[in-house]
Amino acid sequence: MASETTPQEQLVSVNDSPNNEGSHNEEPRNEEPRNEGPALLTVDNATLCSFCHDMCTKPPPTGTPYHLRPLPDLLKAASFCDYCALWVRSLEASASGLVEDGQEAALRTHPLLQGQFEPEEVELHYLSIHDWIGGAIEQRIAWPSMGTIWATLDLVPASDSSIINLKSLAPSDQSDVVWNGIKYWITECASNHTNCDVQRNTTWKPTRLLHLGSLSSPMEIRLVEGKSLPDAAQYLTLSHCWGDLQPLQLTSQTIHDFKSSLPMESLPKTFLDAFNVTRRLGHEYIWIDALCIVQDDPEDWALETGRMASVYSNSFLTIAATAAENASEGVFYPNEKRDVNSWLPARIHRSWGGQFSGDFYVCDYRDWWMKLGDAPLNRRGWAFQERILSPRVLHLGLEQVAFECPSMTACERLPYGSLSRIHGEIGGPGSSLTRFITTQKGDGARIPTMIGILGQWNELVRNYAHGQFAVETDKMVALSGIVDSFKSPVARSLHPKKPETLKPDAVSDEEKKEKEKIHPGDDASEDAKNEKSDSDEVPDESSAQNLFVGGLWRPDMEMQLAWRATSKVQTQQLSGIAPPGFGTRPETYIAPTWSWCSLNNARVEPQQSNPVDLPFTKVLEVKINPISRLDISAEDSGLKYCCAPESFIRLQCSLVPLAGYDNDNSLALPDFEGVGGPKEINSKNYWDAAFDEEATKAEMPCLVPTFVEMNRVSRAVHGLILDLHFNQETEERFYTRLGSFVLEDADDKKALWDAIEKFDLISPGTNSGALRCDGIQRPAEDGWNYAKKDGVLQRVICIK
Repeated sequence: MASETTPQEQLVSVNDSPNNEGSHNEEPRNEEPRNEGPALLTVDNATLCSFCHDMCTKPPPTGTPYHLRPLPDLLKAASFCDYCALWVRSLEASASGLVEDGQEAALRTHPLLQGQFEPEEVELHYLSIHDWIGGAIEQRIAWPSMGTIWATLDLVPASDSSIINLKSLAPSDQSDVVWNGIKYWITECASNHTNCDVQRNTTWKPTRLLHLGSLSSPMEIRLVEGKSLPDAAQYLTLSHCWGDLQPLQLTSQTIHDFKSSLPMESLPKTFLDAFNVTRRLGHEYIWIDALCIVQDDPEDWALETGRMASVYSNSFLTIAATAAENASEGVFYPNEKRDVNSWLPARIHRSWGGQFSGDFYVCDYRDWWMKLGDAPLNRRGWAFQERILSPRVLHLGLEQVAFECPSMTACERLPYGSLSRIHGEIGGPGSSLTRFITTQKGDGARIPTMIGILGQWNELVRNYAHGQFAVETDKMVALSGIVDSFKSPVARSLHPKKPETLKPDAVSDEEKKEKEKIHPGDDASEDAKNEKSDSDEVPDESSAQNLFVGGLWRPDMEMQLAWRATSKVQTQQLSGIAPPGFGTRPETYIAPTWSWCSLNNARVEPQQSNPVDLPFTKVLEVKINPISRLDISAEDSGLKYCCAPESFIRLQCSLVPLAGYDNDNSLALPDFEGVGGPKEINSKNYWDAAFDEEATKAEMPCLVPTFVEMNRVSRAVHGLILDLHFNQETEERFYTRLGSFVLEDADDKKALWDAIEKFDLISPGTNSGALRCDGIQRPAEDGWNYAKKDGVLQRVICIK
């Protein structure tokens, strides 16, 4: 039965707690603790500047949806105006994320980092988005010209202030008050969240676990076999950064000794802290990768990494050493750095706006969750699946303790969970993904749509692609657990065995909106909605090894090929398409160039599958060569999705050679008639690697249009930029990917199709696999719609 106390009561100030621990109660480093909410910001008490006062008392100037403000004015006022201080902190948070990610293209567009304009020339746009149901306001700063959102604050009505902990935090994250709150979250989840334990098989145990001894006796650690534990025994897991310092490890030489006991004096601080946390939460068993996988045994490593999905999804809770960069730093936040008033909101009064007037609390908790997501652990590629697959995650080491489960994201300032009551879910980047995986467990799971599955997969790609790995080739291995979790919904979506007992998911509001954007009278639109594409045909085998190929899923693969390497601001765009970014090719082969897995250090924007979009290509064959250094035939091997060189796809498509291009927004089409020289068209170019690394060294670059976005007014054409290679010894012709492109202007799209037609006439390619096909989508005579045409020349190319 859940505790009757509330999380607010659990996470009160340590000064109000009758059972505080003296050893942990050090004095906070700055202001006196607050036991009441923050005071109202006003001009009279010099806590509010004149600009913010005007925003609270007056609507934007007539004819504009925003207030304008020079950047230097904001920076100057932040020294005394608490409202401005929150804005600056939010701007600094977005800037910090770009710097840490190395997003060079985006750095040049950030108001704090750009060097093209003088500070006084940077006019920030202050925008407000009103929630007419919840009564909250989302405020944004965009620049330039309302292009990119660089800061976001949430205004919570004072009437809803009970969802925020307005008291001072405890001066230590090891205090009893903090741990009472943690135990409340865990109890609430275990007792009342019906979705959170669906995915757990409580009788399943890892191959090995660490036993910390009976809770009633001193801690003594030894390695035990999972099969020897009773079914009722539960275990915790640790997610941590190894860092440059290699911790004590389980090896073929130490395994015998570890079964007797582990040397406490040789264990790093993070492991010792994790042991204490485990016992403090009332558990005796924990799984730690370094101590439960035989690190010098390749076969054991491959087998155990393949079981990661089961290890984490069947654990009771994962302890995350979120802020620690290596195992020597421990899991807790230093007491001397802990600010008892951190992340406290500001209080303002709005005297205009009808129902959006009155007192509000100004919060920057979106930045808090972003900070948690950008913490050292969550930048580690391996940690992503550990976080997503775990039923519960306890984040330690930051300014606040945080808790995540499929039903809730909470922290000390938001003890009841995120601000979902106000404006929808805010949480970690994988919150929706975790819920999706959880709801697909169990006998009553509904049959998901393939569009819905790929939408969730794309969320994974956005957050996983830029993950850091000490060993480059771990990229596909660390993904295997989540791929395994997608295997069942993908197979059930494509091959439902019991339609009478499995109900298909209702079409989401988002999917309905996408379909409604299409003009009902468009012939091509009706084709897209009513016709099952040839590309939907997939191999009969429904195993993930056949459906999951090099980071993409075989269903709807044609759309997925058009992924883009972008800057981090992709998710912050108000309009248009985000600035390009680029990654680096790994030194060791990981995946073919058509896969986003072939790039390191890149933010990837995957292409969302949409039933109304029209493909111009068809994947005829996919060949993934397995790596040969180990036997990966076992279903639970962690290497089963890895790729070896010479993996390829065979693509039916149209193409045209390129006469030139530049880094950002220009492509040149050949002058096949020899009249006016190359035809330059405006495009948005997304190079996979730095322009000087690959594009300038291309031998025979070409364009391949892949699909048209029928749900956008511009009906943008997306495609691939490839480079042709010729092996003189084998006479093999193959292509590699250089990047992708987007065309939006009608004249530029017409120029592309005209160039393709002219190239098809002068180079039909009958001796190199070209063929005439019926039912191929091409622009209609009006230049706006698309219609099927017969006898269209199609080339069959190999992309590696």
